[in-house]
Amino acid sequence: MTTSTHDLSADNTVVVVGAGPTGLWLASELALAGVHVVVLEKRLERSPHARALGIMPRTLEVLALRGAASPFLAAGRPVPAWHFGLLEQSVRFDTLDTPFPFMLLLPQTTTESLLEERARGLGVVIVTGAELTGLDQPGLDEPGLDQPGLDRPGAIVTATYTENGAERRIEAALVVGCDGAHSAVRRLADIPFVGEASSTWGFVGDVMLDTPPAPGTRIVRPDGALIVAPLPDGRHRLTGWDPEHQSEGEELDLETLRAFTRRMADTDFGLRDPSWLSRFGDANRLAATFRQGRVLLAGDAAHIHWPTGGLGLNAGIHDAMSLGWRAAAFVRGRGTAALLDDYASERRASGEALRTSTLAQGALITAADPAGLALRATMNRLLATAEGNESIGTWLAGLSRESTLPVGVEGLPEAFTGGRPVLVISDATLYATVREALEIASDDIVMLFAEPRREHPLPRAMLVRPDGHLSWASPNDGPLAAGLNDALSRVGIPLGEPSGPEAFDRVGRRAGA
Repeated sequence: MTTSTHDLSADNTVVVVGAGPTGLWLASELALAGVHVVVLEKRLERSPHARALGIMPRTLEVLALRGAASPFLAAGRPVPAWHFGLLEQSVRFDTLDTPFPFMLLLPQTTTESLLEERARGLGVVIVTGAELTGLDQPGLDEPGLDQPGLDRPGAIVTATYTENGAERRIEAALVVGCDGAHSAVRRLADIPFVGEASSTWGFVGDVMLDTPPAPGTRIVRPDGALIVAPLPDGRHRLTGWDPEHQSEGEELDLETLRAFTRRMADTDFGLRDPSWLSRFGDANRLAATFRQGRVLLAGDAAHIHWPTGGLGLNAGIHDAMSLGWRAAAFVRGRGTAALLDDYASERRASGEALRTSTLAQGALITAADPAGLALRATMNRLLATAEGNESIGTWLAGLSRESTLPVGVEGLPEAFTGGRPVLVISDATLYATVREALEIASDDIVMLFAEPRREHPLPRAMLVRPDGHLSWASPNDGPLAAGLNDALSRVGIPLGEPSGPEAFDRVGRRAGA
């Protein structure tokens, strides 16, 4: 990780604090939309330890929407099934409705390297060794002012940071905290981090194995849990839960890991030469809000949990994908602060779902009494059914009905590479009419005509957000102009004269819109 030396001062700058996966993807999204981005990273070098190992199907879809998936796919290894709470019955991704029916096994170190390469290629400025020390939003707390200026683009937040012992300041339209569980942004913005402190501790050990077991081996009993996963460099990751070592602050050493592995598997697999030995807690917290004026949170700065399955990295990239296009529209004066509120409410709801998933998995992993073991047996039976696998698998993979692109539309996946919303119309007359009405916004939206096909029925029109989520679909009958106008405003498409709502209504009537 190296520091860029570009000029940091620019109008309509967004400051992203943290150069992990969340911050790097967010910075790329903003830069793709033409926003000047500065990333402040406290570290001087990237951590050599891969906290997360897996990229889930929806995250691969996100990368593919920007034409960025190929380097990740080339570097990783597809895994068609994964675990939920270390249950014996695997969750199968290869039965789900996605172009990427697998988890991609890829160390976080490689993921970050590829994301940084993309960000720099888009012109993102990354300042390393920069520790955030202050945030100032003038007038935010003054009574009766109702957060003045929050609906106007322009520099209003001042971020103070230290670099090489010197104090520096940078003004920004927005500051986004992507700086992890101990977020300075969250602390300086005085946003409560609500939830539970750690009460259970797991472990991780990256080691060489002379006689490794089958990939994905997992053992769960009342006296512990162990999973063994291969790493691309020839090492293996041993992770799990040892009820005999639950003291806060206790460190993991090789002999303790060896003894636990022998107890669980009757062999230590010839483990040796550790490159990383660590413990982690099951703290589960969610930020009270993801937005405080011009300051926003994403990734681990907004939500932390038991790190089972590497879901935090994936959730952080989804946060960034949801925020990037909205923040860009706001900063460029294309949308109001309501776009930022939409992000905060939508992704906090996703954070609640993530909290539920990881709390449930933690309970399954540490199940030791008869009730807990009965719960594991019940969940195993559920996952063995097609319906149960689809329900849990879709949840784990990060998929949703709203993020599933409609089939039968030629060129639709490629239409998102520029980070713009896509309007799909299957009525030729309506397509010509809307093109005329949206001429003023032609640089901000992609329009596609979809030839109607009996095997893939489509509404007359549908609007898909830049992150691939369906925003609006026309009704089966009746006018659609008002609905489309509203949908366009929610994705930051301004409709001013002469091609504003009145013009759209006028030409829309000609097409029965």
